[in-house]
Amino acid sequence: MSKNNKSIYQKVEKSTLVWHYSNGYSKDDIRWAHTNLYKTAHGEYFLHVSGGPGSHYANVEKISTAWGDGLNYTNGEAIIPLSLNELIAWGEENLPDHILKKVLKEIRQRTKRQNKEIPKLLKITEKKLSMREKERKNRLAAAEASAKVKARLEKYYEQFVEL
Repeated sequence: MSKNNKSIYQKVEKSTLVWHYSNGYSKDDIRWAHTNLYKTAHGEYFLHVSGGPGSHYANVEKISTAWGDGLNYTNGEAIIPLSLNELIAWGEENLPDHILKKVLKEIRQRTKRQNKEIPKLLKITEKKLSMREKERKNRLAAAEASAKVKARLEKYYEQFVEL
């Protein structure tokens, strides 16, 4: 294990996994990739990314051979520290809403404990999340209403068929 990999694993082992994403490819496929969001004991967030030679996370090395110069792609991994604004922006794009809501709540609480100003991006993202939740509830209510109307129409239709 290289020194860099050792430091990656030490940081990951001391942190709490918040969310895991896999692109669906098995590790037998060169395109496999995993993205993990972690939270440290100090409340900081980072990404632990890893992937195969055909993924965005591949290590690329220049090589020289008897046939000429080229590139060699191997499995890669990295730790990417996230600032609060980076976390919020990344989370809005990548996290499921229920996980994003928990992360935003934790950021808001930590900001208040530290007597800091709440970031504007946090407020904006919370509003967007709230709007998405309302839209989801409205779609669910519309689907339920539609199902009720359909059931009534089917009963009504059955009455005429029996006549």
